[in-house]
Amino acid sequence: MPEPMLDSREQKVVYKVLEAINSDIDWRGLFPDNLCDGRPHGIICDLDVHDSKRHIGELNLGWVFDTANNPPCGRNVSFSPYLVSILCLCMLFFYRCFMPKILTIPAFIWAALTGGGVEELIFQDNPALQGFLTLELGMLTGLWRFILSGSSMGGIF
Repeated sequence: MPEPMLDSREQKVVYKVLEAINSDIDWRGLFPDNLCDGRPHGIICDLDVHDSKRHIGELNLGWVFDTANNPPCGRNVSFSPYLVSILCLCMLFFYRCFMPKILTIPAFIWAALTGGGVEELIFQDNPALQGFLTLELGMLTGLWRFILSGSSMGGIF
């Protein structure tokens, strides 16, 4: 029996997220079918027993090394507002994505976290990521793992 397909709406959303992290790659051309089959290494799909479809559970973005060839981030990387549309997303990982282009973590990322979906948010070696974190980070009840290393962010905890 073949594996269930990724929800078609979610597939379109993930293409938009991938295009935001690297618009130089033809994601739809490279992965024209089900993103859960033959996918980039960093996209992890989970089966939802309620609707018998697969959904994106993890997005690991940024080339780590050859055997963990996550989707690489491009020169014009940005946060896609479509990230909040991935309802079953539990883990979001950015590795060396924000290097030349200075960015802050946008409000819609924090809004998505207050919904309780994302449990792990990791920013590793993103020196151009700037901003200020406050005690409100501790109010995100669904978030149980937050890693921020190698960035220009600060805050009071």
